[in-house]
Amino acid sequence: MKICLIFGTYPPMKDGGAGFVYNLVNALTALGVSVSVLTSGKVRESFLRTPGVTVFPVIDDWAGLDGFYAMRKAITSINPDVIHVIYPSSFFGNNYKLPFFIKLFFRRPVVVTMFSMFKTGSYFTTKLGILALILSADYLMSHDFLYIQFLKKYLFFKKKRISFVPVGNNLLSTLANVDKYQLRGQCDLEQDKIYLAFSGQIDVSKGVETLLRALKILHKNGYSTVRLLMVGSGDRIRASEGEGYDEKYSDYSRKIFSLMHDLCLQDKIVWTGYVSADKFNEYMKCADLAVFPFKANVIGRSSLINALSLGLPVITTVDHSGNLLKDKYNILMVNSGNPQELAAAVVCLLKSPTLTKNIAAGGRELFQNVFTWEAIAEKTLEIYGKAMRRGWFK
Repeated sequence: MKICLIFGTYPPMKDGGAGFVYNLVNALTALGVSVSVLTSGKVRESFLRTPGVTVFPVIDDWAGLDGFYAMRKAITSINPDVIHVIYPSSFFGNNYKLPFFIKLFFRRPVVVTMFSMFKTGSYFTTKLGILALILSADYLMSHDFLYIQFLKKYLFFKKKRISFVPVGNNLLSTLANVDKYQLRGQCDLEQDKIYLAFSGQIDVSKGVETLLRALKILHKNGYSTVRLLMVGSGDRIRASEGEGYDEKYSDYSRKIFSLMHDLCLQDKIVWTGYVSADKFNEYMKCADLAVFPFKANVIGRSSLINALSLGLPVITTVDHSGNLLKDKYNILMVNSGNPQELAAAVVCLLKSPTLTKNIAAGGRELFQNVFTWEAIAEKTLEIYGKAMRRGWFK
């Protein structure tokens, strides 16, 4: 089976979608699939090379004729059995238009992974293009149960061709069972502190203001040794990186740093900035708990999946997760936007080592059963097979 996977970014571009694509194509290749990736010309000189994966870094313009001609030439050369489009690309934002009408120009089954839909700030023409992409796709996949419910409700005629396929851990760990205190020494962290880890770049959907206010409450209530470890966060340049990053993201970043100063938490928070995958996992393993007060799409966050994979006990918000996340079994749940409740959840786990241990074990089990790249690739391959049997013209 030959697959052409289309997405705007690819490593070494610092984008969560790029990591998703890289790990997915490697897992598909391990299953015997021939994969070609059609991506941005920005990585023409530096893309990560993997045996069995052919990368076409040929598209410089995702909204114009030059980009279309480059895409047509590459797809003709690949001659794939299935075209897999991933949408959107936050790096290119409203300029990521080429995927919209791919079904009209290429006589191949088209599978579409939707990371998000009809985002606030999208142009009207972008929303029309998204609608065209959704309607023309032979199969639709998403990592968000709310999107799945929405699509099945309004596209009832293709209900059986809409599937949940999760995201995986973009930052695969090579760490053995290293003692966290040993790692703290390597990461220049204090041994006698309690570290709450949050990972990934900060944006308006991740509830970081709730996390800061919860930290302040913990200190007011006598938990003076608690520290916040912001892993992969704090790189202010990345907050405005990419053509598609809305100004609101850098605005939000500035508000978070301002709030930190207003709450006098400067010396209670460690910002690592952007770090390598190995260093990222080392920092995460230094933590006592992982805390993710997301406002939406909890189950679709690779940062949460990373924490589960490392065996960390996780506190996060109530979400539509298809019963995958179970309170006090593989996760501890709180309501979104409630710093008092979040602080109380931290205290609950600090005072309950048995519950903490059980949640960590349950989270690790969930990861192994659902979120490994092998499982994700197998589910994706199953959908490719269905799309091929259906054909491009139906």
